[in-house]
Amino acid sequence: MNKFLKLLIIFVITPFILATIGFSVLPSSIVAYIKNGENVYIQSYMIYTFAILDLIITFFAVTYLFKIKKRFPDENYPIAVTVVAFISLLLSIILNYCTYRLLISMLRNANIKVPFIVVRFVFTFVAILIALYGYYLRKATKLSSFSIKNKYSLTSDLVFEYVNKFSAVVFIFGAIFVLIMSWTMKTQRQLYMISTFVLIICLISTEYISRTIASKYKKIYKEKNKK
Repeated sequence: MNKFLKLLIIFVITPFILATIGFSVLPSSIVAYIKNGENVYIQSYMIYTFAILDLIITFFAVTYLFKIKKRFPDENYPIAVTVVAFISLLLSIILNYCTYRLLISMLRNANIKVPFIVVRFVFTFVAILIALYGYYLRKATKLSSFSIKNKYSLTSDLVFEYVNKFSAVVFIFGAIFVLIMSWTMKTQRQLYMISTFVLIICLISTEYISRTIASKYKKIYKEKNKK
């Protein structure tokens, strides 16, 4: 569940960052389209529409997940938890993309073009944040709020340590990949989609790493007991 909570928190913050950046450079009113020979205007604050909707959905999803987490501390959650987490995450990704597309559309209608070099620097900063999280995992303990905690990593202290250290490597390599893409991609859309995809892959990989290390630990532990 922790990986879903982390993703939800990240994706609920992202559209507000995008909307705030857009709101700071957009004029108060923007021509959306022409109807019957007259300009139809939209207000710049409307760029927060999808961000607010994402916040509402995520709030209810996270509230539900935290309640379940308290009832099932061993992380043997019912299937409904996975369904809620996955649907919430999917909706959040869609709303993030809608915010991005609306921002681009409003910037174009306002005849404001954000230099691609600025976008490259923004995603470079994102890559640095991902790398810092990877470094954080190398030093993480069971008391750390954003360490990799699931039914596999909590098998033992040794498994927990290896899971977080291997996951740290995954995130650091993911950060390097995003950094490279930030300066090689041709369009903003490609850069946004690839960065999102890399982040999801990194978080999903932690589950595979946890399961693999835990299963090997159990196998070694059983062999030692036989001897």
